[in-house]
Amino acid sequence: KHVAVTGSIEGTGGIGKTTLALKYANEYQSDYRLIYFMPANSSQIIKNGLLELADNIEVPKSEKDEERLQWLKTMLERSGKKYLLILDGMDKQKSFNEIEEYLPETGGHVLITS
Repeated sequence: KHVAVTGSIEGTGGIGKTTLALKYANEYQSDYRLIYFMPANSSQIIKNGLLELADNIEVPKSEKDEERLQWLKTMLERSGKKYLLILDGMDKQKSFNEIEEYLPETGGHVLITS
């Protein structure tokens, strides 16, 4: 299975991709029960952001980060609460490939800026 990336905003630095993503989140906030913005400069930064989200929505702790990230994914997919995850500043396909398995496939939207 693959993550269904709902949208991506690409372009050179400084053209307002982050601003546009935040404007979208603000404009459509009533459509979502959870909106979470995280930097996405590397796969480790994304994993840290997802683990912080797991803390915020009380995903059970685990000794293995990978296991906890899978629990987070499952919770988001099955919660029935529409979410918007904004991954800001992902400029490498490799970063996406390394974290794709932890991103939910259903139940909400993932928006990525480059």
